[in-house]
Amino acid sequence: KLKKDVRDFVEKYFLDTPEGPKSLDKSTFLEGGKDMVNISLDLIEDKVEFFEADDLRTLEKKINEQIEHNKALLLSVHHVSHQMHVMENGKRFYSAVVHFKAKK
Repeated sequence: KLKKDVRDFVEKYFLDTPEGPKSLDKSTFLEGGKDMVNISLDLIEDKVEFFEADDLRTLEKKINEQIEHNKALLLSVHHVSHQMHVMENGKRFYSAVVHFKAKK
């Protein structure tokens, strides 16, 4: 009875809600035990993110903000690649790819 109640609670409040700060990834699974329920989450090993901006200062700000967010996921920067493109009208466009890896 307790196992079913806990499972129903978790499914209702975490798995059946729109994604948000309280929701869990659908890959989360529950294993029932006799006295407790174990929640197991998969760790993110690698994550690649793309950024773009009209100037270097904005691009750097976007990347730094995401670095701080990914620290909560125990990810650190592994590699950064960036490019600058000049459009026909002379305007510059900056882009970057950041590869995050799990901290070991």
